[in-house]
Amino acid sequence: MRRKDREIVDLHKIEQILARARYLHLGMFDHEYPYIVSLHYGYKLDGKKLTFYVHCAKEGHKLDCLQKNNSVFVEIDCGEKLITADTPCKYSAEFASVMCRGRATILQNTEDKCEALRILMKLQSGKEHEINEKNGRCGYGD
Repeated sequence: MRRKDREIVDLHKIEQILARARYLHLGMFDHEYPYIVSLHYGYKLDGKKLTFYVHCAKEGHKLDCLQKNNSVFVEIDCGEKLITADTPCKYSAEFASVMCRGRATILQNTEDKCEALRILMKLQSGKEHEINEKNGRCGYGD
């Protein structure tokens, strides 16, 4: 990062950003071009390991890309505020963001899928949800 004075490395502050935002931008490879989609998410922080969970249909372009190359980049931002100035070149924005790269895994186990959906729904709705194979369709990839 060029502006080290703005870099956030404190895990508590990173988690505050993750809790405030509602969607992430998932960057994938689509042959020679990047492919980016916005998705609702949930996350789990285990020590210094951050795991994101997203939900999708059992088929589509996103899954096609991930099955060919599971390397991904995640960007999450929140709190944007315009900073005005006397000249256009001095305009700016204030915001917080989290960026990271990693590998995507498509969950296969029904129990893991249900747990991931519980984590996602807790962040998105602020409520605990009882999710199982029947009511969450966790075994079907929907």
